Amino acid sequence: MGAWLWGAWLQVWPNLAANVLWVPVVGVHHWLTCRHLRALHEQQRHLHHLIEQKESEGQST
Repeated sequence: MGAWLWGAWLQVWPNLAANVLWVPVVGVHHWLTCRHLRALHEQQRHLHHLIEQKESEGQST
């Protein structure tokens, strides 16, 4: 009876080990990607603000 349990464990543990390693790695990657995208969006908002400011200065003169 123990042989099938041992065989099942040998098939299951690599998947468990992969999850233990990859789930945190994917989580950190997701966090870094979101942080980078937020920074890019902030830069884009700032750039659009500068462009609008420049255009309004050009129209007022």
